[in-house]
Amino acid sequence: MTAESEDNFKKQCKKAADALAEADVLLVVTGAGFSADSGLAVYGDVAKVKAYQERNLEYRDVCQPKWVETDPELFYGFWGQCFNDYRKTKPHIGYDIS
Repeated sequence: MTAESEDNFKKQCKKAADALAEADVLLVVTGAGFSADSGLAVYGDVAKVKAYQERNLEYRDVCQPKWVETDPELFYGFWGQCFNDYRKTKPHIGYDIS
């Protein structure tokens, strides 16, 4: 990195830091991988359960609200497992942004 590039980089970092310091709100948007760093399954793996595979169901299939009426055992089994996973998982340091 040239001295000019480094100087420009530092100026841009200062500009960004100033903007953040003056902001009323900071919205951080992440993907599913952010939770994966805590040990939670990503969308592609959440429904990799034998009972769902036997019915040829994937994540987008099992997370549908229609199951509460048509197959409550499937609905509560899926969402209950998700709830329990989130409840027992310790968030990684990235969640400590304050």
